[in-house]
Amino acid sequence: MQKICKNQKKVVPLHPTEPATLPEDQRTRAGRFVYRPMRYNKQPLSIEEQIDILKSRGLSFANESGAKAVLENISYFRLAGYWRTMEQDKASHLFRAGSRFEDVVARYQFDSELKTLVFAAIQKIEISVRTRIIHYFSMAHGAFWFLDSCLAEDREMFDSNLNYLRTELERSHDEFIIEHFRNYDEPDMPPAWKTLEVASFGTLSKLYKNMNDNDVKKRVARSFNIPQHK
Repeated sequence: MQKICKNQKKVVPLHPTEPATLPEDQRTRAGRFVYRPMRYNKQPLSIEEQIDILKSRGLSFANESGAKAVLENISYFRLAGYWRTMEQDKASHLFRAGSRFEDVVARYQFDSELKTLVFAAIQKIEISVRTRIIHYFSMAHGAFWFLDSCLAEDREMFDSNLNYLRTELERSHDEFIIEHFRNYDEPDMPPAWKTLEVASFGTLSKLYKNMNDNDVKKRVARSFNIPQHK
């Protein structure tokens, strides 16, 4: 028998000790499922042993000394994600003919360089969005607009956002935050242009979403030539 859990769409078994996907060898003769924990017992491998395993599976090496240097700096399982598509058998992890370790490394390097370029671009966008949100809302509602519950659409989200902001302030080691608390006691948080500089972008986006002043939101959006503030 199955039931629908309250507030969930997922259908779950009434008996949690009877998972539906347990292997045959873990079922009793009566057909009921019995959970048997599996202990991980594999031991660490030396770099040479890692290379030997890959060779036994069909991966070729043009320069084993160079491969050893790579594996000393980039872990086996980090590189594994870049050779998965070279495997012809996902169970035994056998490689297709012509698979080369050097191609794996080239894929890794390409991905690493691409992430660096993308991150640099995203960082510029994030800083610009953060700056404009802080500026436009501060000009419209003052230094502590993010503390004004009257500007929030949802009070519960407002309280949650403030809790996140306080946690992020407590974690901050930025000198301008430390100096502010050294000099000021009230309000209990620094102004927007200080507090929201150390807030995570996720917290900032939730704060922006919960603001009920759509006119200011539109100003932020239009400053990026975006017609819809949402």
